[in-house]
This record gives sequence, C-alpha cells and structure tokens, in this order.
Amino acid sequence: MLHEILDACAAAGGRTISLHSRGAAEMLLDMLEFEPLAGTFVLHWFSAKRAIIERAASLGCWFSVGSGMMASRSGRDAVDAMPVDRLLPETDGPFGMAEGVPLAPGGGGSVYRDLAGLKGMSSREAERLMTGNFRRLVAAGSRKARRQEDDR
Repeated sequence: MLHEILDACAAAGGRTISLHSRGAAEMLLDMLEFEPLAGTFVLHWFSAKRAIIERAASLGCWFSVGSGMMASRSGRDAVDAMPVDRLLPETDGPFGMAEGVPLAPGGGGSVYRDLAGLKGMSSREAERLMTGNFRRLVAAGSRKARRQEDDR
C-alpha cells in the first residue's frame, strides 16, 4: 500500500509525508530511497539505531520528536543522533498525555525543555530552533507548490 501512496505523491510532484515506522525502519527507508520524488519525509517517533538514523538523514528525512520519546534512554539516544536542523516538535496528541491531560498542537513546551537538556541549550533556544525548522519545512513545500503551478 505504501508503494502506491509514494507513487501517487511522486506523480503529484511530491508532498510532505509523515510516516511511522515502528519495527520496520530499514524497510521504510528502502521504500523512500526507491521513490525519492514522492516528497519530503517526516519520520514520526523514529527511535532507531544511530546508523539507521544517519541513513534516514542522508535521504533528507526530517524527524518529529516529543517528550514521550525522550522519556527513555533509547529515545534520547535516537534524538541525539538526529540532525538538529531537521527536528520538529511532536505532541502525539490527542493520544499523548502530560499529567493526565491530552496533548494538543502548540503544547510543545515539554519537548523544548527535554531537547534543551539533551543538547545543552535553553528551552527558548530549543523552541526557536524547532519553530524555525517547521517554518523552513512549510516554506519549502510552498515554494515547490508555486513552482508546480507556474509550470502548468
């Protein structure tokens, strides 16, 4: 099924695609490598080994991370291996919870604190970094869409 989706995205000129790969990281990367024109790939909660994360980064993937992911040592190790210029905040809401309350978009405060502690920066710097990353990702998609409209 994913092959068909990637083919359709490539035929449409590429899309930003959020993907979950639990237990199938290498297979997913094989598919993305086979269909690079499908778009920009955001890997959600990508808690793979460093070498696999490096491979994903070499394919141009982005990474959405949340506090839940950074609650474990393996999650922190994964986030630490990711390029900081492609990290995006992830609440995992409405299923993710903080103190018994469902998380919602814009509720990234704890991920900023967690990233700050991991990377040795302030929470404000982590928020600026991730917000800037998100803006770059969206702007790149918007530029691509405008170019496609101009080509028509």
